[in-house]
Amino acid sequence: MVSTDQARRLALSLPESVEQDHHGRPSFRVAGRIFATLWGEDQMNVMLDEPGIRTAVQAHPGVCTEVMWGKRLAAVRVTLAAADRELLADLLGDAWEGKAPARLRPATPAPTTPRPGHRDHSGASTGASGRGKAAPRSSPPAAERCLTGRMPASGPDGRPRAVVFDLGGVLLDWNPRHLYRRLFDDEAEMELFLSEVCTLEWHRAHDLGVPPEETSPPLIAAHPEHAEMIRAWTERSEEMLAGPIEDSVEILRRLKAADVPIYALTNMESWTYPGRRERYPFLRWFDGTVVSGFEGVAKPDPRIFALLLDRFGLLAETTLLIDDSKTNVRAARAAGIQAIEFESPASLRRQLEEVGLLDGRAG
Repeated sequence: MVSTDQARRLALSLPESVEQDHHGRPSFRVAGRIFATLWGEDQMNVMLDEPGIRTAVQAHPGVCTEVMWGKRLAAVRVTLAAADRELLADLLGDAWEGKAPARLRPATPAPTTPRPGHRDHSGASTGASGRGKAAPRSSPPAAERCLTGRMPASGPDGRPRAVVFDLGGVLLDWNPRHLYRRLFDDEAEMELFLSEVCTLEWHRAHDLGVPPEETSPPLIAAHPEHAEMIRAWTERSEEMLAGPIEDSVEILRRLKAADVPIYALTNMESWTYPGRRERYPFLRWFDGTVVSGFEGVAKPDPRIFALLLDRFGLLAETTLLIDDSKTNVRAARAAGIQAIEFESPASLRRQLEEVGLLDGRAG
């Protein structure tokens, strides 16, 4: 249980945080931007981004609920009587980092120092090191960002104002072969399985939010001899990730440090994204994220590009997408978005230097 006074002290313990009235309720701000509000005697609204809100609500359904502003998911409402201090401290730390100016974000601790093995938002242990240095995290919720209007157009040089990253293949080394090489002794047999049974066309339904409970039984019925291998697709999905593409993550870090607005647009399952967001801290650096599995629409469908632009108030002509799929790059360009086909971190770095988003010096 967290009292109202304890919640207030946690919020005000963050650097340069102040309390101000907001329509009759105490709000907590950094650099004039609200990151939390006390909502009644036993509730606090914490202004996370949409994926952060969904993660918190899924991990703590008895503590956290969604707050909608109009049609937009805008905050997580924490029931203080059911919360513990560490959870609220983590949520406030995430929200503060999304609002704080760049000069405050690097190496700033959370409002409390977590004990070894404390819970993160997903309930997993963080290990003996605890949280360590705070990384840049999510920016303001989509609804609040859109109130500021669209980003200004670029200058005559055509320099992009915002960068949108694909995740798998750009920042995360995702490939089903990472898993299935462990399950098949013969490479050719594995490739046949991936081309005829668990195909990317079959997997696309997952990216659209269709759960494996619906997609797997028909496939198993059609290929009963591969039942175990088919179940492994979802039961061992994290083994398809070899980890971060570190040089790409470094590029992301440099853009964030330079105060370039950064976003993510990913074709990913709704049930795998929350855990990955907790597992990989850089997924919390984005100013906003669109996950296809939550939206029911996926790249290269033009509707998902329109959704991205509308949700975060971006202009197509000043937005740059980085994606490893030729098809997605073509679709983005057709929508008026600047787009780069990702080939390697080195080539991406050069291209970002050419358009003036990176300065060419090592970060």
